[in-house]
Amino acid sequence: MDRVLMLSCAIALLAVYHGQSQLRLRIARRDFANRHGCQLPPRNQHKNLLGRLFGLDIIQDMKKGLAESTLLEQAAAKFDEYGATYESAFMGYTVINSIDPRNIQAWSTSSFTKFGREPLRRAMKKEIWGRGIMSTDGAYWEHSRNLIRPTFKKTEVGNLALFKKHADRLFKLLPRDGSTVDLSTYFKNYIFDSSTDFLLGQCANCQYPEDASEDAKKFIASFEEISGSTGKSRFLGKLAWKADADFKRSVKILHDYLDKCVARALDLRKREKKQNNDRFILLNEMAELDEDPIDLRFQILHVFVPDHDSTGTLLGAAMYALANNPGTWQTLRTEIIK
Repeated sequence: MDRVLMLSCAIALLAVYHGQSQLRLRIARRDFANRHGCQLPPRNQHKNLLGRLFGLDIIQDMKKGLAESTLLEQAAAKFDEYGATYESAFMGYTVINSIDPRNIQAWSTSSFTKFGREPLRRAMKKEIWGRGIMSTDGAYWEHSRNLIRPTFKKTEVGNLALFKKHADRLFKLLPRDGSTVDLSTYFKNYIFDSSTDFLLGQCANCQYPEDASEDAKKFIASFEEISGSTGKSRFLGKLAWKADADFKRSVKILHDYLDKCVARALDLRKREKKQNNDRFILLNEMAELDEDPIDLRFQILHVFVPDHDSTGTLLGAAMYALANNPGTWQTLRTEIIK
């Protein structure tokens, strides 16, 4: 009986503490909004108490959307219902969702230093992904940005020879008999090859696995496992998973592979073998500015993750849109042939 009473008191105290914290936070936000002439955003109407506290109803909807491939439709429906900006609860956090161009401009450029992403990226476990441009703010983010800045030189943006090489390898794999294929797999492998070649100077050979080394095969498998688990952990927010032995083994494989690439880049720098006519490899450029092998491992990983996932998804979406708009397809084809 005493245990039940103590547990009930503990739960009650936690509820009171949480309620007071949320009240203080809302008052602070209201005062901030008044000072800057802003309105408080409409709040998502959660389905129940657990939804209002932890956003569990949103998590359930997202899981359903993932299973049915309707996440984008879900997001669009929310903005149709609440407008261009609204507030929701998500695993202990208050999340502001917005598609308002002015808000996006403020977050990304004009008021960038006043916004923070680091607390929201805690699901990207530091022992796996470390610190880099995707998960940090302030001075460290600027350090990460300076490391990848060479990627955006005009000479490198316009250098398509490397990507053409891997695109040609992709075209050779496509059937010529008019049969239907799932291009997403082809695009995924193409991006993995071109990304590892461009960023690390060492193609993983996803498109032609028979040519891949054993280390590369293990690297690919470990990256896929870790990426999938990290994505799932976003559903848990502050309650994100703890890795088991198999998962830790995959993390070690991932890190060991990247560490070898980093060691090669640092060795190249020490031996001063880089020549002006050498092809661009981002990791080699990073090694000119940073000698810390652990930092370099995580910095290049933070570039590789979005480069791999986002670009493959964009290619698939572009091909889907073109296939459903034959007029645009023909215009683009005519322009390319010219």
